[in-house]
Amino acid sequence: MSLGRLIKDAYQQRIKLADVPADLRQSLKAHERIPAFFANLERELSTVPNLRQEQIIDAVYSLTDMFISAVKRAADERMISDVAKSAITAKADAIAKRDALADRLLDGKSIDMEELL
Repeated sequence: MSLGRLIKDAYQQRIKLADVPADLRQSLKAHERIPAFFANLERELSTVPNLRQEQIIDAVYSLTDMFISAVKRAADERMISDVAKSAITAKADAIAKRDALADRLLDGKSIDMEELL
């Protein structure tokens, strides 16, 4: 079996065994950086003399775990960013509502008590 095929097979096996949600598992199978990951790994491993198949598989598993961690971290950062944006929007909405109520009060208009809550 060629080195490139062994790397791809070991990667796919590690993805199957990984304890990750199904949607993340799917994205790891088709992630945009996978071809470069495989090419770089094959280039680096091809320079090491006398590598056994088990050593190659172990290396691929370890590097795949690191890759999974990086993808998870990026997804978490995006999620936190989305949550932060939602919080900022909610705060801005609350301020706008408060200001609108204050304007109505200053204009002598009545307000419903439920609007204050």
